[in-house]
Amino acid sequence: MRFSPSIDTQENYDNYLQAYGNAFGDGVNFLDDAMQEVARSDATHSLPVLLLTRHVIESIDGVQILASHGSVQPCEANLRSALEAFFGILYILESDSERRGLSYLVSDYRKHLKLHRKYDPSDPIGIELRAHNSADQIEALIGSIPRAMLQSKINFLETQLNEPEFKATNDEFARTKTKGEPNWYSLYGGPKHAQELARYLKLNHLYEFMYAPWSGTLHGGNTVRNLCDKGHSLGYRPIRHPDGMNTILRACMALGLPLAVQLFLTFSSMAKDLVMKRHADTCHRLAAVLETENVQWEA
Repeated sequence: MRFSPSIDTQENYDNYLQAYGNAFGDGVNFLDDAMQEVARSDATHSLPVLLLTRHVIESIDGVQILASHGSVQPCEANLRSALEAFFGILYILESDSERRGLSYLVSDYRKHLKLHRKYDPSDPIGIELRAHNSADQIEALIGSIPRAMLQSKINFLETQLNEPEFKATNDEFARTKTKGEPNWYSLYGGPKHAQELARYLKLNHLYEFMYAPWSGTLHGGNTVRNLCDKGHSLGYRPIRHPDGMNTILRACMALGLPLAVQLFLTFSSMAKDLVMKRHADTCHRLAAVLETENVQWEA
């Protein structure tokens, strides 16, 4: 059941969604400007930082689209993903940036290589997959991919991984690998998992209040919170009611604004006081939106 505001609350509902939608857009603009500074950098590690920042921006941009229609809980999946990218950027910038950046890129190449090998029905990985799934099931999902196109992509990825700049890191993956593929940040003695990474970065509060609970959303959990007691029966929250929108905006502020500052200070020549003034102005505008009155709902 979709939430339908009453005639007397429709204007408040529309204004609420517009205010929050504009706020998310404001944060995206700040972060996008910072990303442009990364794009102009010739530092070796700028490419993985650029790609991860783009992912954060696209995730928050998706939040803006969802939020502008009152769809709050699906935002959690976007922000859970953005948070992991945020941790990755900070980890790369913290120290040993070139090697950590290469670890990220090589990890992504390896994942793409494995996926394309699954696509190929003549590859050992593809053959093993098709022992448990019919060819019709697979083709219905991915379509029919020309064999020559697959082989060309596989050859390209394998060549990239054996390039001099990547080979040492690719070999480190092979040495680190145990039961499964290690996290890229685990190479060279790094943190083993996301919580350890968050603790290393001294951001465990973000893990505990965003990453861990919102993982439930990704795995089909966090559903009981949508029940409510109507006295004689149980009701449930309608979809597209913006309960929790303020939590989502706070999360975006906790990720996007510090990241934008970090990128400006690392990759641009802008004076620190100007960067901090823009940060303060953006925080002030977004904090004002948190005071916007929400509309109520009944199960």
